[in-house]
Amino acid sequence: MTRLAVLQNPTSVRRRTSQKRTEQWNNMYSLLKAYKELYGHCLVPNRCEFNKKLGIWVSTQRKDMKKLKMQPEREELLRLIGFSWETVDPRHVAFSERIQLLTKFKEENGHCKVPTKCEGTYKKLGVWVDRQRQQYKNLKATTEEAGIKAEPGKKIRVTSITADEIRCLEELGFEWEVARGGRGPNTGPRNSGHTAEGEIE
Repeated sequence: MTRLAVLQNPTSVRRRTSQKRTEQWNNMYSLLKAYKELYGHCLVPNRCEFNKKLGIWVSTQRKDMKKLKMQPEREELLRLIGFSWETVDPRHVAFSERIQLLTKFKEENGHCKVPTKCEGTYKKLGVWVDRQRQQYKNLKATTEEAGIKAEPGKKIRVTSITADEIRCLEELGFEWEVARGGRGPNTGPRNSGHTAEGEIE
């Protein structure tokens, strides 16, 4: 297309550009689906032997999500194949593993109020528990402002916790609000050797 044609019909040019970008996105999405079928997950490394551009594309999707630039229909397509919005590194521990550890803590202590400063086996669990409460708080604020309700398996923007994770925590007896300075009501003391969350050591 000549420069004159572009000046005369800019709408047509924008439409073609949009269509081309959509086609490119769909092609990369198909590659990601093929990657998951082969490897069983969507955690594509930046330097990907499967496809050199796929790792960069995946990183771009996460950045677009954080900047609230992700189109809802694309977000849904990625969610359907189990796309991970948070980058996973060797220090990452899956939600299921944290739940198992929290279950063990409850069996030993009779509650899920893990102290933020906890030693030994539960050293990092207290920080994780605190993060879940903050994510839940963010979700409530987001949904109340937007007038929407979280659907199972769907992540709401501004927070990374899902409705399924919320249900899993609540079934374990997890409390989203903990009174400072004590363990709160209906949590009888046990000889656990742990300081209740919120207490000053």
